[in-house]
Amino acid sequence: PGPVLGAMRDVQDHDRLRDETKALKKKLVLLQDQMQEMRDEMKSAKREMADEWNGVAVRRFNTARTRFEELSVTYGKIENQKSRKKAMYKLQASASKALAYQSPSVLDSIFQIFAQQADPAMEPVAALANPQGGPMETDLSSAVNQVDLELPIAKFTVQDVAAWVRGNVDLAKLPDQQEKVAGLMEKHEINGRNLVHLAKVDLLRMGLSGPIARLLLVQLQGLKPHLSLEPDNQIVFQLLPSARCALLQTEHQISNFLMSELLLQEKTAVYLQKLFRKYDREATKEVNLADLQQAAAFAGINFLTHPKSLQKVKDRYDWDDSGCFDLVCFSRIIADCWEGKLN
Repeated sequence: PGPVLGAMRDVQDHDRLRDETKALKKKLVLLQDQMQEMRDEMKSAKREMADEWNGVAVRRFNTARTRFEELSVTYGKIENQKSRKKAMYKLQASASKALAYQSPSVLDSIFQIFAQQADPAMEPVAALANPQGGPMETDLSSAVNQVDLELPIAKFTVQDVAAWVRGNVDLAKLPDQQEKVAGLMEKHEINGRNLVHLAKVDLLRMGLSGPIARLLLVQLQGLKPHLSLEPDNQIVFQLLPSARCALLQTEHQISNFLMSELLLQEKTAVYLQKLFRKYDREATKEVNLADLQQAAAFAGINFLTHPKSLQKVKDRYDWDDSGCFDLVCFSRIIADCWEGKLN
């Protein structure tokens, strides 16, 4: 009775995983359709703004872009869930139903045959999921190997955290900053549990500020689900543009980003870059409030000298209460002032 009941449980699990995988696949198709709608909406709004300023089109574009980013985050999470479900579904299909009826000695022999037939480059879970041997689907191979080998964030040692930083593909685009971050993680003995709880003030105390700190804060939100913690979507929404801009290397790339993100003309984006560099006197990639006032005055904006206007700027744009503004935030403030949004 025991083996029979075990086989029945395995069949039920197999069917459940198959149905869950199909349901997630349907969700992904729906999300793809919604994301395409948002892309089309953004393209339509951009066409309307091509010749002249159009406030309605700007609002349409911003609304569509915000929705697209939300859908992209959801799509990534569901895609990850589907890959894992599919891996476990394949594993159950190959290793559970028939084996539940076998004696321990027979099981041992069968698993040895599995190991011989499967691709020797695969890890144990992958080998079980592909007992027939031969090439395995890329996404399935990746998912089962991740299930088998991924070290939980909660168990990261200080050395593991430093290795995570050094292996981070985004930070690799900023090699000098990448090594600095890794060194500071080691110096301050940041382990996995500490890592996901780092806040802006913690990074400042460690000596990290500016765009690199914003990039790191956004990435840390993506690690929180590994500890069953809710990511702070407000941080992602507010800091993601700065994080993206931090990864750009050339002035041309940055100009194009500002044009797309803030809906600026090319000459305006180029001018704002030059203006920012002029008042970023210490090359920290940030300007403080006093520098912002001087830059605004240089650009013909004089009302930022008024205390109420300054308070508006701090309330609306200084999201992390640092008193400093990077290029994206600086450009947004100047552009909004030119459009009269802070008068």
